[in-house]
Amino acid sequence: MEKKKRIDRREAIKFSMGALITASALSPSPKTSAADKPPRKKLKDERSSMPYGMIGDHKVGRLILGSNYPGAHSRDLIYPVDLGKAYMTTEKLLDTYELSESLGINTVLQGNADLINKYNAERGGSLKAIQCVAVTPHCNKETIKNMLIRAKQNTTASMSYIWGDMGDKLAIADRMDLVDMAMELARELGVTLGLGAHSLQVPIKCYEAGIRPDFYVKTFHHDKYWSATPKENREEYCWYDMKGGNSYSGRTGDKDRFHDNIWCLDADKTIEVMNKIDVPWIAFKVLAAGAISPSSGFKFAFHNGADFVAVGMPDFYVRKNVEIIKSLFATKIERKRTWV
Repeated sequence: MEKKKRIDRREAIKFSMGALITASALSPSPKTSAADKPPRKKLKDERSSMPYGMIGDHKVGRLILGSNYPGAHSRDLIYPVDLGKAYMTTEKLLDTYELSESLGINTVLQGNADLINKYNAERGGSLKAIQCVAVTPHCNKETIKNMLIRAKQNTTASMSYIWGDMGDKLAIADRMDLVDMAMELARELGVTLGLGAHSLQVPIKCYEAGIRPDFYVKTFHHDKYWSATPKENREEYCWYDMKGGNSYSGRTGDKDRFHDNIWCLDADKTIEVMNKIDVPWIAFKVLAAGAISPSSGFKFAFHNGADFVAVGMPDFYVRKNVEIIKSLFATKIERKRTWV
């Protein structure tokens, strides 16, 4: 009798999943018209229980909806990016906005202004966005003033900020004078203007120069996750080099270097620096793009000084994340940095 071949468990799972995907792809999907779709169920309004804080004159939920779709940062994996794009259709994004607002999220970091306007108009929403402005090392006073005027005319945006990549590059070029100029112009124009950064050098240089943005948007997370770059290999501004390679190009690089896998190089130093700063702080990348659990990442951020967290999340995580935020604020949050 011929001995049966042993089938590895992993191979069995791979085979069954492949068969399922193939069958699903080959099966005809029923066509439905807009008239055939059941009416959307009205969501229960639960926004009153969301904890809020103030940025200038703006009341902002402690949980801000980030604009990165699922998979936007996926380290050396390529397929999650396409998976995220495929899942987050226009209709799904509108549904996500509606669910988020019903739970008390009232602000989107960046976001698609046209889509937010569409949501507000078609679904009776009142979401606002914190839109980015691109102050570069090559800007002059006129270009900065014009971009701030356009920002003020954007009815979707309640606030604006110099986005993180630009904040880093202004620090690299030692052009914090342009940040100072932008802040002065914003105050003259009545624009609430923040400053974004991945690098801790951005708030350090601002603090040393006496520059005071209306708020900061700064990366903040601990490094207790498997794919974090080893401490000895972390380099300032690593987000802009290729030592760790690039999955799309096929270049592997040094596996112990940055590979889209860390955004806060020194959490302890970040806490120390931000403790000196008395403007609102929106922490982003608090979950290290999905490597840290929300319960761990949110607690770490708020206990160590953040005033708000901005999190990119699909619809199926929104309620869970809101519940974690609410449970955190239901108890006293011990922290050294005062709430601002």
